[in-house]
Amino acid sequence: MLSKTLLFFIIVNFVSDYSYGQRDKKFFRKDYKYLEAVEGFYKIHTLHKTWSEAKRVCALEGASLFYPENDDEAHAVLSFWNATQPYRWVYVGISDLIVKGVFETIDEYVYNELFGRCYKFHLNPLNWTDAYAVCNAEQSYLAVINTQEEADYLVALTESKPKDRVPGNFMRGAVHLGFHNRANEGWQAVRGTALDDTGYTCWGTNQPDGGELEQCGSMFYNGLLNDISCDTRSFFICEHEVDTLSSSLDDRFGETVV
Repeated sequence: MLSKTLLFFIIVNFVSDYSYGQRDKKFFRKDYKYLEAVEGFYKIHTLHKTWSEAKRVCALEGASLFYPENDDEAHAVLSFWNATQPYRWVYVGISDLIVKGVFETIDEYVYNELFGRCYKFHLNPLNWTDAYAVCNAEQSYLAVINTQEEADYLVALTESKPKDRVPGNFMRGAVHLGFHNRANEGWQAVRGTALDDTGYTCWGTNQPDGGELEQCGSMFYNGLLNDISCDTRSFFICEHEVDTLSSSLDDRFGETVV
């Protein structure tokens, strides 16, 4: 499928001071359209490309291959498309190039339909605080386990990653997750609830055991929870809430859209 040629979208995401100035002026390039509803710039390319070529062209233009992050963006882009284009199909920034059947966004987030959320395993080891900041910058949060099924999924996600290929001095065998006891008020999830109220409190043997020296949360590769020093570098998992896209996507594309 990815070898075929289709139309494709691109979107510009604004995170730097430089790009914020462009958004403030509502101008990025003269061939991009600013959509007020989502405060982003979009362009529909009508020269047919392969998926990989489309992704590369977007990057060369300082943008990225589009995929909707929420209902509002999906509606805004579909309205723009319906008003300007007669075409029915389009490439988006989602593929299963790495593992067949596992669809990731170009930002490496994997959607899990059972939980209705996206997850990303970061192979760049960081301490807990920096990992928290990275997830926040990606409009996500350090993953919080709510059920045994979710724990099993994160274990499988962890197993699927090439962790042994990552060099350096960092803690192996555990990944940072979104809970902590930094305020010495008991273990809390980063979403603001007590860990006991999240639905999953399966600690490893004799854990937590670090006291004030280990006030951040992690998960052993087997899914059991572990306390860890907030300064310890390790892999980490980000979790992203997804607004359910409405049936308007099916109205536009038909039942064959995946």
